[in-house]
Amino acid sequence: EDPDALEDEPPWLTRLRCSFHEERWDTVTAIVMAMGGSPQSRLLHITLVQEVMLRSPDHFERLLRAFWDRDIEPHHAAELYCDVEPWLREQEPRDATWHIALRALLRAGRVTQGL
Repeated sequence: EDPDALEDEPPWLTRLRCSFHEERWDTVTAIVMAMGGSPQSRLLHITLVQEVMLRSPDHFERLLRAFWDRDIEPHHAAELYCDVEPWLREQEPRDATWHIALRALLRAGRVTQGL
């Protein structure tokens, strides 16, 4: 269990955080698929942004690859990119990270946001 989790945090959110920390992408993407259309989807998205920015661009890249590999709705990756983009630019990630981010934007029909 994640010691940083809030006591009143929903169990699925604690599971999401722990799975992200442990890079259990199957669990992360399953939670995104289950919660993506729910009233909790904004909390899900905010949590993913927080977790990405606490890690490295490599974690962001691996998350986007997991979204791609598991055919997660493209808007999830595009919205995540838009929210972390200033942070990502500051991190000066490798080309592969930019490639997967651009692919996510293309897939979501939002490529102009990445230019």
